[in-house]
Amino acid sequence: MPSTPAVMFAPPSSSAPASSAPAAVRPATPFTLTFDPRAAGSSVQVTGQTDLPNGSNLYVGLARVIDDPTRAEQGPGYFTVDFTEVRTKGGKFSATVTDNRKSNARAFVDSFNAGEPSERHQTLTNMVQVVVSFTPKEGQSAHVVRAVGGAKGAGLQSSPQAEEIGGLTSNPYWTLRADRDLPLVIS
Repeated sequence: MPSTPAVMFAPPSSSAPASSAPAAVRPATPFTLTFDPRAAGSSVQVTGQTDLPNGSNLYVGLARVIDDPTRAEQGPGYFTVDFTEVRTKGGKFSATVTDNRKSNARAFVDSFNAGEPSERHQTLTNMVQVVVSFTPKEGQSAHVVRAVGGAKGAGLQSSPQAEEIGGLTSNPYWTLRADRDLPLVIS
């Protein structure tokens, strides 16, 4: 988690009319995402909970884990094979993602390996990574954006799952991201 201090929201300016909307209030506890992925055949059922507002739009993705001998010190690579978006309701969400539904990891690895010496060949593993994420930048209603501290997601910053996007730019913002690896036989 970044070591920068939490962002505090300024009260409305004293020159603002008395009827102006109050400033966003930072949540007492950090926003979080928790989920349980369960593999069944070539699919993964993802059910979870969050304290994000009702109607929050979440991204749920499935990526095949790829070993690459040319970057072993950096850890495995991930190739997204399926993704979907879901809305939270009553603090809950669920989605099903399926291996190779939108992209074929085997075809990707085979095309990468073509013409490469065998010691540089990437290898598909029997592992996948499920990712659930939230961004205030895309597909959120106005009430959700306000609840998380605006379009820059300032209210997300204190979460252990917070990730800063664009930190080296003039317009950074905060997201939430949770992931879990699990075995899934290559389909």
